[in-house]
Amino acid sequence: MPETAQPRYASVDVTARCPLRCAHCYFYRRPVEGDDLPEERFLGGLRALRGASSVDCMLWLGGEPLARPGTVVRGSRLFRRNALFTNGLLPIPAEFAGGVAVSLDGPEPVHDSLRGRGTFGRILKNLEGGRDRLFHCTITRSNRFAIRPLAEALSRVDAAGLLFGFYSPLIGEAGAWPLTARERDAAVDDLQDLAAEYPLVLNTPASLDLMRPGSVPAVAARCMYRTGEAVALDHRLRAKRPCSYGAGADCSRCGCPALFLRAAAVGGDGAARGVLAGFFRAA
Repeated sequence: MPETAQPRYASVDVTARCPLRCAHCYFYRRPVEGDDLPEERFLGGLRALRGASSVDCMLWLGGEPLARPGTVVRGSRLFRRNALFTNGLLPIPAEFAGGVAVSLDGPEPVHDSLRGRGTFGRILKNLEGGRDRLFHCTITRSNRFAIRPLAEALSRVDAAGLLFGFYSPLIGEAGAWPLTARERDAAVDDLQDLAAEYPLVLNTPASLDLMRPGSVPAVAARCMYRTGEAVALDHRLRAKRPCSYGAGADCSRCGCPALFLRAAAVGGDGAARGVLAGFFRAA
């Protein structure tokens, strides 16, 4: 438990395992300490969290959370609302009642260059005939010009929605992944135009405005992980600070789309509130 007021929301890394090693993945920026907890011990810890706090909404992360599908399904029954991020290469359990976001980094050539040859096609095949297909794209310097081709590609397969975030760097990090302030501001302009053209883009205009570099520090200061409304846990149920991005994350350059959707919703953006409610589904 954090040394703050009782949290209402939580995120947890179900496992440190993943079939991929994407160069831009935040999870493996630091060495992973310790093996996964046995399932009963892991679930027992989550029951203790639920009993000792007001947490009723859980975000399931990893590694790849669906590397432990039974743990996710059983764990999701402990909380009223649930959502999950996945790389899309493993089957999505029908018993999981929460929202699911599948990570894509661009159209097929761009995505495969970052995640491995053939992964784009394997993801779409894995999702055929399944549940609503919601996708998430993290914008980096390597794929910032691929956002429109991705929206075009997903509009042709009747995707349920596409949510964009920005790569959240470590303090002082530069290089291939984080956008400069000027690049990020230009990317927000592009996203505003894209959202107006493609209804599948779920970032609302108000939330996109808050993602501009000049607005991020003030929004991040009200992040629910920083105010104590949320707690992030790793694969051994140890607290992660400042949030699920882990030690050293640069909050002043945060790119988490949920942060900005929530800030927009608090500011009266009903569309942003609807996106969050649709993703964090009630059981």
